[in-house]
Amino acid sequence: MIKKIFLMKPHVTLSKRIIALQIDPLETLNLQSDSSLLIAFEAQERGYRIFFYNPKDLAYTQGYFFACGHYLRLSNEGKFYTVEEEAIVDLSSVRALLIRQDPPFDHHYIANTYILELLEDHITILNSPRGIRAACEKTLPLLFPDFIPPTCISENVEILYKFSKGFDAVVIKPLFGHGGNGVLKLEKPTLFFLQTLTTLYKTSFPGPLVMQSYLPDVVFGDKRILLVNGDPVSIFKRVPKQGEIRANLVQGGVAEACDFTAKDLAICAAIKPKLRELGLYLVGLDIIGDYLMEINVTSPTGLRTANNIYNINIGKFFWDGLDDI
Repeated sequence: MIKKIFLMKPHVTLSKRIIALQIDPLETLNLQSDSSLLIAFEAQERGYRIFFYNPKDLAYTQGYFFACGHYLRLSNEGKFYTVEEEAIVDLSSVRALLIRQDPPFDHHYIANTYILELLEDHITILNSPRGIRAACEKTLPLLFPDFIPPTCISENVEILYKFSKGFDAVVIKPLFGHGGNGVLKLEKPTLFFLQTLTTLYKTSFPGPLVMQSYLPDVVFGDKRILLVNGDPVSIFKRVPKQGEIRANLVQGGVAEACDFTAKDLAICAAIKPKLRELGLYLVGLDIIGDYLMEINVTSPTGLRTANNIYNINIGKFFWDGLDDI
């Protein structure tokens, strides 16, 4: 493989019939719930070969943007796969590249977007690396203040403490956390308690903290809305376990069917222009009651859950929204 890299030009694969997936190692994926392979399966059904590589295997050398990875054959709607031949693929030649690795959104992730950004004028990249880098999932909602709960973001403990005094209870979470990790409900915390807590946060979640007023409706679940090119295509509720405020499916939440409310659709309509401006093609909104909590852009999930609940094909919606795929 190393020899091939330094003899790039004669060996690199060129094809507009390839969909490239930048994805976490396959062995780390939950095949029963993974959304990336579901999207890839639909592309395969449309006649494309699927090439996957890990983020660390993206590279630039001598004028070429390429990745070292393998071809993938999917079956049964992407729940099973066969890893095929190893390949080096010239990414400027593929039909589309999907950025689908999970957070954390760290320096490795950011560096990766800088490389891919240089390819955006040549191929379709979803979501846009520029957009991913510009749209922090917990701060993008701040652009829509009419739809969010009272919010404070800071590393300054005294600022967080003063904010918390205005409410009977607050929720605190790391700005760059994901999957419900580090989310806590606090009732009238003291300054000393917050000083101790923030010290603990710095170990696992360095960076600012988000504090918001506690929303009692969370016990009834939050809603995940899936948007394709800014338009809502599905919604489902995630109900937390008893005694838990985190409704994330990875934290034991249970998915249920639900309907769009007028407020849900108003939120979708309000954020649509911004999502399109940033090139954020596939997005997952998290809503509690009438409040927008997060706009998930790095690797939105829930597609297979929506498919299972409603017997639909979100993968079809995904590809139908793109010209000539």
